[in-house]
Amino acid sequence: MASERDFDPVDYVYFLRGHWRVIAGAVALAAIIAAVACLLLPKQYTATATLVIEPPGVDPRAAIAVSPVYLESLKSYEAFASSDSLFATALQKFGFGTTGAPIESLKKRVLRVEKLKDTKLLEINVTLPDPKRAHEVAQYLAEQTVALDTAVARSGDRELLEDAERKFEQAKANLDKTRVESDRLKSAGSEALLESEGEALATLQGKIEADRIDTSAMVSESVARGDQSTAEEVRARVATLESQLAGLQKNLSAKSAALAGIVEQKRRVTEDLKTAQDVYDTARKREYEVSNVVKFRTGQLHIIDPGIVPQKPSFPNLPLALFSAAILSCGACLLWLTAQFGFARRKEQSPRAGLRVAGGGGR
Repeated sequence: MASERDFDPVDYVYFLRGHWRVIAGAVALAAIIAAVACLLLPKQYTATATLVIEPPGVDPRAAIAVSPVYLESLKSYEAFASSDSLFATALQKFGFGTTGAPIESLKKRVLRVEKLKDTKLLEINVTLPDPKRAHEVAQYLAEQTVALDTAVARSGDRELLEDAERKFEQAKANLDKTRVESDRLKSAGSEALLESEGEALATLQGKIEADRIDTSAMVSESVARGDQSTAEEVRARVATLESQLAGLQKNLSAKSAALAGIVEQKRRVTEDLKTAQDVYDTARKREYEVSNVVKFRTGQLHIIDPGIVPQKPSFPNLPLALFSAAILSCGACLLWLTAQFGFARRKEQSPRAGLRVAGGGGR
């Protein structure tokens, strides 16, 4: 039964050893084909430009305040360098495309933009047959990407600055208007005049009231003496004084109401002036801060490595091609030799099985 085993590792190893020339020949042939193919295929060169994405703002301490979520959000900057319009501009400027080729398929072959994982680095890779042209295109795309980022930042800053300046001008105009109103009330002198007139009326009212009291007392004395004519005259005098008192009281009430109105108006204007001053100070501070931010702002993208003219082709890669050819050819040979080994084992086992059957019948 031991002779009927389907697979013997030792026999398999000896079988492979006996056919090593086949394996070596196949590997050598595949390597030669790969090398010839690499020599015949047109060479492609990849130039790389590297940019760094700085956090927004002018505070350098913000550069270290990054998180994985922030780093992942930086992938949006890939759209700056890989935009169709920018690639079309570069294509028109350098003329590296084939006539009639769709720009989408050409961009897939030529351009690769990638934000390196867990970093703030953005790589622009351009692959072309001409190494110098590839470097020029990669550098151009990097420069235009930085310019586009700066333009976007400037546009947002301009809107922010215009809004701050508009609010500052409005606050300044409102403050000037409130100051004019306050100065007008101060220069009018209405409050002092009304106070003076009110004091004069009150003094006069007091005198008339004293005269009325004295005159009323004279009425009682005239009645007591039986002097009716004098009493009637004194009563007329009392009526006149009472009429004068009523007129003075009405005038004094009007003066008091006017004075209270002026005092209230002054209080309101004073509060408005304080509020306008606070709004003005806040708007001026905001305008100053925004102006400084805009003045010192730069784009978030900066070129840290424009790259060099590539010296070695990125395609075809001769070492990789030779290694791949050797692995594939060796694997194919092993599969083919394994199949051959299985066929040989079955052929050997068939005659042995016939002999065992014949020997059993002779007994």
